[in-house]
Amino acid sequence: MPIHGVKHFSVILILMTSISLSLCAQKIERENRIPSEKFPTLSTSYLDEHFPGRSHQKLYLQTGSSGLAYEAKFSFEDRQFSILFNENG
Repeated sequence: MPIHGVKHFSVILILMTSISLSLCAQKIERENRIPSEKFPTLSTSYLDEHFPGRSHQKLYLQTGSSGLAYEAKFSFEDRQFSILFNENG
């Protein structure tokens, strides 16, 4: 194999390895909507205290490689919010 062929092969190998590593490093998580009864009470208390009168609230349970988390998405004072809580609320 000529030398320039080895260089091309090495470049392709390096590119494929870096693409493969970056795909493995991506966070994979799943988000499922849950009822308010399944949302942590501590988190609900925080939202009630800091965002009274919020609207269009949707609550989610996130599962992924980093564990469990809870997320609240809602509107407050004409702005959209998304707040993430750890698994303890």
